[in-house]
Amino acid sequence: MPTITPIQSGKFSSRYYADGVEVAGLKELQVKLRTMPTRIANQLQRTAVRKAAHVVANKAKELVPVKTGALRKSIKVKALKRSRRNRGRVGARVVTGKDLFKGDTYYGGMVEFGTKRMRARPFLRSAAQYTQDEVSGVFRAALKRAIRDEETKQAAKALLHRADPVMYAGADY
Repeated sequence: MPTITPIQSGKFSSRYYADGVEVAGLKELQVKLRTMPTRIANQLQRTAVRKAAHVVANKAKELVPVKTGALRKSIKVKALKRSRRNRGRVGARVVTGKDLFKGDTYYGGMVEFGTKRMRARPFLRSAAQYTQDEVSGVFRAALKRAIRDEETKQAAKALLHRADPVMYAGADY
């Protein structure tokens, strides 16, 4: 079962990552991913993570307090930035606008965490908690489907290469 753990960045945390995700049947999928090239394996994982993050985003849109609707419209899924620090990590996060406390809907962080004059009305954290089971199921299903599709694609390429090795000798798929 996935656990959502905040990563603290200063006084408030605007990022929530799934740490220690344990999904039944994931070990067999990890074995299959290890046999694939790293670039393809990361791409498949990224796709599955984004699909799972959209479940949280949709729930957050249901839970967010609405006055004008701008905050609800600004909720979206962003990929984890690729950098040296995040090397080998694949992830996504649900944010409002550019990020909590930034952009036109800067007040999203204030609604989520509260201020000294306003109580917190957490919608992102609540969405993550409510959808934990669904997120793990969506992640597992999306990853299985992506791996199956990639294996099918690789098998088709191998068949084509065997059928006419001269024509496909220099082809880069």
